[in-house]
Amino acid sequence: MNNSIIIEWRDIIGYEGLYQVSNTGEIKSIKNNIILKQCVYKGYHYVNLYLNKKISIKKFLVHRLVAQAFLPNFNPKLHINHKDFNKSNNVPNNLECVTIKENVQYSYKAGRYPCGHNHYKSILTYENILQIIDLSQLFYGHDIAKMFKVSTRVINHILKRKSTYKYLKVSVRKQKISWNKRSSKFLGVSSHQKMV
Repeated sequence: MNNSIIIEWRDIIGYEGLYQVSNTGEIKSIKNNIILKQCVYKGYHYVNLYLNKKISIKKFLVHRLVAQAFLPNFNPKLHINHKDFNKSNNVPNNLECVTIKENVQYSYKAGRYPCGHNHYKSILTYENILQIIDLSQLFYGHDIAKMFKVSTRVINHILKRKSTYKYLKVSVRKQKISWNKRSSKFLGVSSHQKMV
């Protein structure tokens, strides 16, 4: 079985007869019959195209040229998403037209943007979040915030599953809270300990 890809060339819109784009992500000058060198900026490949000598060069992102030529639902107002997150993989079956919101959601679902306790700036662990949810039955948000040394806003976001804590799928668990009555210090949460 032969796994070779059949290369298909199509004219670039607005540059018909001058440049063509392939289904492998290459750009060709028809006049000189050469493959253009691609530059890279922030991981995205682009090429410089000339319409004629009087008009200066114009930069084009390669993935947008491929999408324009090969995607049937191409819309210039939409973003082009790389399904595998590889910005160098500019083949048509790896590209899709999406809105900004869909592009961000796709990245979040794939884990590209860590949130909640997985974020690098987070001082709360997943266990802390479970404790906060349990403590919310007994204490006010500002008291819990003092216990964990975070803002009341963070506690409210956790309890209401807002912003970066939307992913939480835990229900409030019934657990015993242990306190030291003499010193009034919080000792922790345990499902086996009794109230002292």
